[in-house]
This record gives sequence, C-alpha cells and structure tokens, in this order.
Amino acid sequence: MVSSGNFGVFEQLIRPGDGPSYPPTITHGNLKITSSSGSWGAPLTIAASSGKWYVEFYVQNGSSGRNIAVVPTNSGKYQQGNYNQPATGDYAVNINSGGDIYNNNSVTQSVGSNQATGAVMAVALNLDASPRTVQFYQNNSTIGSVENINASAEGPFAFMAFGHNQSIFVVNAGQDSTFTGEKTSGSSNATDDNGFGDFYYTPPSGFLAMCSANLPISADIDPGGDNGSTDNPSTQCGVVTYSGNASTNNISGLGFLPDLTWIKVTNTASNHVLNDSSRGTNKILLPNQTNAEITSGNLTSFDSDGFSLDGTSDYQANFNASGNSYVAWCWRCAGGTTSSNSDGASTTTVQVNQKAGFSIVEFPNYTSSSTFGHGLSQAPTFIWANLLGGSNRGIYHSGMDSGKIMYINSNSGQFTSSIFNSTAPTSTVFSLGATYGGSGAGIAYCWHDVEGYSKFGKFTANNYEDGPVIYLGFKPSIIIIKGLVTGSGWVIKDDTLDTFNPGSGVLEPNQDSGKYTTAGGVVDILSSGFKVRTDNAVANSTSYDPYIYMAWASTPFKYTNTL
Repeated sequence: MVSSGNFGVFEQLIRPGDGPSYPPTITHGNLKITSSSGSWGAPLTIAASSGKWYVEFYVQNGSSGRNIAVVPTNSGKYQQGNYNQPATGDYAVNINSGGDIYNNNSVTQSVGSNQATGAVMAVALNLDASPRTVQFYQNNSTIGSVENINASAEGPFAFMAFGHNQSIFVVNAGQDSTFTGEKTSGSSNATDDNGFGDFYYTPPSGFLAMCSANLPISADIDPGGDNGSTDNPSTQCGVVTYSGNASTNNISGLGFLPDLTWIKVTNTASNHVLNDSSRGTNKILLPNQTNAEITSGNLTSFDSDGFSLDGTSDYQANFNASGNSYVAWCWRCAGGTTSSNSDGASTTTVQVNQKAGFSIVEFPNYTSSSTFGHGLSQAPTFIWANLLGGSNRGIYHSGMDSGKIMYINSNSGQFTSSIFNSTAPTSTVFSLGATYGGSGAGIAYCWHDVEGYSKFGKFTANNYEDGPVIYLGFKPSIIIIKGLVTGSGWVIKDDTLDTFNPGSGVLEPNQDSGKYTTAGGVVDILSSGFKVRTDNAVANSTSYDPYIYMAWASTPFKYTNTL
C-alpha cells in the first residue's frame, strides 16, 4: 500500500498570543494541546488551497471558551496561539463551545452548546466547491448548516483549535482513532476514499485525511509523475556554492542546465551579477546597481550540470576571484531556445518554461505605454524588469498594493510608478508605462505560483524574535523577503547559507555586502515553508509591514520527511 506520509499535527512554532498567562503545552507527538488556564491555541501543520478535507478533535477536558476553526495561513489568527477572535478580513470560520458559529467575525448561526468533555468534534472543509464550504460535526451529527467561505479569502487553509481556560484537545487528522489512547477506538476505524487514515467516524464521501500523500501538487513538477526526476523542483531551480580560482572553473553539482544565474560572493563585498541564456553568456547585469548591460567574458558556458567560468574578465571579483567564496542561484528555462511572441502590442522574444511558471522576456524599445507577451499559461505574480541601457530595476509583485512597484536595487518601499503602467499582468501580457518608454530595450524575468514549487505572497510582521510561520506547501530552496515600507532592505536566504536551524545567514540583493549574520537567526527553513526568527527590519518589523516574499522549492511537502 502507498504510504500516507505525514499527517497534520498541532503546530508548535506558532507564537503564543501576546503574553498569555499560561501558554499551552503540546505533547503526545504534537497531537494533544493542554492548558490549565489562560489563553491557548494552535493550527495544524498541513494546509491546502484545493481539495476536500476532514479532521476530528476529541474534547478530553474543558470548561469554557473552546473553538475549532478553519483559518487561512496568511491570516492573523493563524499566527496567534491564543483566544482572540479572528479579525474581520481574516475570513476564518469557527464554532465556539457556547454554540455560536462565526464567519468572518460575524455570528451567522447559533446552534446550542457543544464541545463538552468527551465529545468528538469534526470539521469538513470543501475547497473544490463554489463557494467553498465548512461543515461542523459533533459525535457524527452535523451542527448547523454549511458555512460558505468568503470568495475573496485567500488560501491555503488550515484547521485550528483555540480557546481559554482549562481545556484539552486531541487532534486526529487520520493518524489515530483512539486519540493517543485517550478514547476507545470508534466502531468505524475508517479510512478516507484513498485508503488513508484511521478515523473515529467515517469521513463524508470524498473528504480526505489531512496527510501529505493527499496534498495537491502541480502535475508539471511532480517528482512522482510520468517524467520522474525531470519534473522535480530541484531540476527547475537550485543553489550551488563554489570557490573562486581566477582561472578556468567548471561549476557542477546543480543537477540541471541553468538559463538564469544570479551569482554573489559571500565572504566580502562585491556586486551581484546576472547572466541568462537568452542574451548570451557574455552579457551581464548588476542587479544592485543601475548600470547598463556589461559585456564580460567571465561566464563562458551554461552546462548540463552547472556552468563554466574563466579568469580573464574585468569583473572577476564578482564571479571567480581566487580565495573568494560564491553562491549561485539558478533557474532552468528552455535551454536557450527562444521564440517570437506577438500577444502584446509590442513583439517580444521569449524563452519559456511553462511547467515551472518561468519566462525570460526580451522587450524592445517603446515610446508610449505598451503591452508585451510573456509566454506563460497564467498571469505572472512576480516580474523583474531591467533596461539594458541602465536604470532602476523595477519589481512587480502581486502582494503590493495596486499600481505600486519597488526597485530591487534600493531599500525604498512600494510607490506609485508607471513602470508597469499601474496595470496588473494578464494570462498573456504584462504592461510597461512611460518610465521605461523611449529608454531602450530591456529584459524581464517573469514567474507565477506553481503548487508545490513556487509561491509569491506576503505576511504580516509581529515584531518578535519568535516570528511568523509562512506556509508554502514545500521546503524552500530560495527565499527573498522585502518590507513594503522604505527602510527595510531586501534579503535572500537559501538552503546552503546555513545547514541547520536557526539560520543566521542571509545576503542583501540591494547591497554589495557579503553574508549577513545575526546571533538570533533570521529565517528557519521548514519542510512546509519558513519561520522568521528575528524582529529586525530585514524580515519582521511592524514599522515596515507587511512583507512580500518570493520562494522556490527544493522538495514539495508531499514528499518531504518533515525534518
């Protein structure tokens, strides 16, 4: 039988609410949450954006104030292990022990007391329905009617228990119908429709256990798919480190032929450098500067397992100086194969990797606002535009406010600009406005979210060293973070800068400085996302709130071992 993988458990990394008197204790393999008093709560470690899901909670003990809920992972409630009611706009749906069902912070049903000691509560979450729905159960009987999730709510969604006063909840996401031995197993000992799980009651038809084997993942990057390892996220993007030698230097171990390389020396100050296979190996950009495109012979070839360097370039310090340590962040596109794209008003030359949601777009000089084909199958959520004649490096990100942009070469916050013509990209084109008009040709790197591989979102800071947990649905290889307010610099974290948590090493895309470290850590890489470990402006200060992020996977959570 195929393994079910890992089942959801209570998340230990969520910070207890703002100074609860008695923070909860989570034990029994993170299945039991206990509080003798005060405020408590935790979401589960697995979330989803689509599918039909079923989870059970056993009320082993309780006095009052208990809640079970469905919450978005980007909500304030998801980040709070306390009793606070989810705020309006968080779009949580929860039922309290007094019998009120809340939907987006409004009471929509009063169904009578529930969640008494000994009760088995359950939640069925349908993210495939339109609208998406939540149904609560007590002892296998429905409580109230189905609740609809607000259409504007953004997932993924997680199950959660929270409350105050003395209570004990034990969760069963399908791993144990005895609730860690606290209750005699149910007569059903039921599995879901995929044969996974051990539930006290039989799940509703079509609803699945919240386990990693059931997680949805894009077929385009599924390592278990028909194309095997060629669909693995690690063959779409990756990180390689090397030592400079000021001579011929063949960098291998990447596992694929890269089409975009972003190289940075880590042990001293020197510019970042970009090369891509559309423009050719001898054309570089310095993303932390405003320089024009530079002709340099330092990168000599993109290879099947990495790339090759020589030691003759004037920009040797950026690539290959003897005694220096380097990191290269790399993305695969189409092996240098380009085509003409006339989807927009201005014809572009594109290189496209539709499976990984990545394209390299060469756009011509234009004189007034225009549109440009990007070649992807859906609208980009992250665009990095560069004029080859030199200019600030414009960034579009779906997490910014409408009409706003930022520069990756600056610590400036989001601001109104015509670079992207104050127009969101579509499934076929993106727009450029007057700021770049008449300034020459350029190149843009475009990405969109791919389930299990890449995600471009935002999170709210809490200004504690015990920072927020960002659920991605994959173990990230590369993470970029930037606050939307002026003053917070860009930071980039990868899975080579540190080999353990807490991770203290980051680099700064808008600076030429080497590896930046802090004693308390900056970002932990998790099997399902990342956790911020600083109250510094680089990633977690409410003064620069909210923060956008860009993340690419090494392994989908579906296939990780959670370590």
